[in-house]
Amino acid sequence: TSINPACLQQMFDSAANAKEKGQAQFQTPLAFGHLLASALTPYRVGIADLNCASGQLLYAAAHPTRTEFLLGADIDPRRIQRPEGLPPLHPKLTARKFTADISKAWELFIPIGAEFDCFVLNPPWDLWWYRQNLAGLAKSGVPAVVEAFQQHDGRVPRECIDSTVATLMIAL
Repeated sequence: TSINPACLQQMFDSAANAKEKGQAQFQTPLAFGHLLASALTPYRVGIADLNCASGQLLYAAAHPTRTEFLLGADIDPRRIQRPEGLPPLHPKLTARKFTADISKAWELFIPIGAEFDCFVLNPPWDLWWYRQNLAGLAKSGVPAVVEAFQQHDGRVPRECIDSTVATLMIAL
């Protein structure tokens, strides 16, 4: 339940229950990531992860000959790292991470028209992100996102939304 001091204030500003929940990062085992990715189409040139931690799930989902770009975002400033034991990947593969609270930074994708072939998501579990940071989701072009944003999960305060649900809405 500890929080990296480098992102402590951002965590508190992001989630109403950050103090109680802390910062947990689950490193998806490579074998499990490969298994999940085996169901995907091989056409996945660009892959994004909105809560990437070390980037292990990003790398596991990369197609060995077709994926050229990995983009991760995470509130924790630690760098993504190519996992040991990973088979060879596309020779032009570029992996980048930007440090940001995705509950606030997601709107940066809109004006540049960012689109990805694939999202791999392992969102923070049961953090209560502030709804005001996600208000733009109410204007989404995806009707299911608009409808989901209008709903209230009785487990969380009215001014918040569950981080898992919000992450899925951002990806859509």
